Amino acid sequence: MVRPGKDEREPAAFWLVGAHAATLKSDSYIYVFVNIRGDGRPEYIVAPSSHVAQKVRIKPAKTGSVWYEFHRVDRYSEREGWEAFGSPDASADNEISNQSLPGEARVAGDDVIV
Repeated sequence: MVRPGKDEREPAAFWLVGAHAATLKSDSYIYVFVNIRGDGRPEYIVAPSSHVAQKVRIKPAKTGSVWYEFHRVDRYSEREGWEAFGSPDASADNEISNQSLPGEARVAGDDVIV
């Protein structure tokens, strides 16, 4: 989300998500948040749905509407998080490694394990 008047080179502080994001938790659902910064490479933040559900901030507006936000500072990993999808070098015939760094998701078969 880009606020009016915000410099396009500054990353967004948060993204709006739907109300379901606060309760939707599945090993097979992963969010990919994107910060588009002018002509530079976009920033990607990949997070499992269970992590997003824990971090969603609910903000009632004065108008009566409710905003559901996922904040950039609540990212799942210091890296972009693509490792949640497994190794890009793994072939369909090879078993994807179950190894992950502490606090990161790992892939086992078709499931993402947090």
